[in-house]
Amino acid sequence: MGKRKATWILLPLRIRWDILESVEALAKLTTKSKWHIIRRAVETYMLYEGADIYDEII
Repeated sequence: MGKRKATWILLPLRIRWDILESVEALAKLTTKSKWHIIRRAVETYMLYEGADIYDEII
């Protein structure tokens, strides 16, 4: 694999309206942006659920 030049990558996201509304509501209650909340949710998923799925496959 080649050396990475950027820390971030931009990805389009398709998300249900009800989930987006929940994210927006949480963002209004905190000082975090909705994109920060979504990024943290993906990171948390990968840490726990993603690791479990990976372990089951390997």
